[in-house]
Amino acid sequence: MDKERLKQIIEQVVIIVEGRDDTRRLKDVFGRSINTIETGGSAIPESSLSIIREVSLNSPILIFTDPDVQGERIRRIVSDFLTHQTGEKDIVVYHAFLRRQEAVGKKAHQSLGVEHASDIAICQALTQALEGYVQEPISKDKPEGGQFATAKDIRELGLVGAADSKVKRQLLGEKLRIGYVNGKHFADRLALAGITRKILYDAMLSLETTVKTTNNSENLSDVDKQTTASSLLKEETHEG
Repeated sequence: MDKERLKQIIEQVVIIVEGRDDTRRLKDVFGRSINTIETGGSAIPESSLSIIREVSLNSPILIFTDPDVQGERIRRIVSDFLTHQTGEKDIVVYHAFLRRQEAVGKKAHQSLGVEHASDIAICQALTQALEGYVQEPISKDKPEGGQFATAKDIRELGLVGAADSKVKRQLLGEKLRIGYVNGKHFADRLALAGITRKILYDAMLSLETTVKTTNNSENLSDVDKQTTASSLLKEETHEG
């Protein structure tokens, strides 16, 4: 999807972000015609949720928060709130994710943030989220033909219950651009992001070499293994 087409689609959705700097950054990339709602942090007041609810009745919602603990909390609060709304009209929610390394500020000790991401990273994240916009949006509540991964798939791929499960989830999270998720919520995150079973299995297959290389580093701690895995993934991405 080229940037102009992406901009046209973005102008039709309302983007949930954390603060003014995020809004300013998105307007820098796509122009002043985009619409955002700022949560003002993770303690989202009822008034803000009510506004999001009203807007969601007429426009698709896209949640685009920072790739950190607070951002995950905001995403969960807004997503759960909209999921439990009932009415005659379906509410459409999309989820866009940045990789942690894409949201690092240039100055030391800055927290991760959408406002720090490059134009390319932002466009890639929103493109992935909105690729199905012109079609019927994927719903985790109504999967078609078993298209989403099940708990059985997650176990078979070793994403839970194995010594290297955490490293595998971290690698997949970066490759699929869905962030790091624990085993309990991994299937839900895949569904939220519209990641089908086929995409998941293909991604896991392409990561086998990276996983094996990381696991062979017997003297490394779990943290060091994750760092090594991330470095190998970056090299693989650049080479590809």
